[in-house]
Amino acid sequence: PPAGGIWLGDTLGEMGLLYRLARAVFVGRSFMVGGGQNPIEPVRLGCAVAMGPRTENFADAVEVLTHAGALREVANEQELAGFITRMLDNPHEAAAMGEAGQVAAKRAELLPAVVASRLLTLAGIAH
Repeated sequence: PPAGGIWLGDTLGEMGLLYRLARAVFVGRSFMVGGGQNPIEPVRLGCAVAMGPRTENFADAVEVLTHAGALREVANEQELAGFITRMLDNPHEAAAMGEAGQVAAKRAELLPAVVASRLLTLAGIAH
């Protein structure tokens, strides 16, 4: 909404627009079996990112981004609510996380891990 709040997005090809409008993002499919969605796009667009504990699909990227201070793991919906509240109440902290993510995403160490993971998945060797 124009006055702020929470947006839910689940559309292919349009998430980049929503990420550009957001200060903080929760990357879905990470509270349930499924391995989580890709955190790299919102990080590259400067968002503070949270994910649940199920991040198998992007484990290497999540590790790098967490270490860089760009991504926080939240264990449940209550921790997610706390993360979102904190980011909305502390725009400088959200901006710092977003900047840390942009720096980490530019590093060469992130790309090979993601590419290798996706190639193994496509080959049916890992998932």
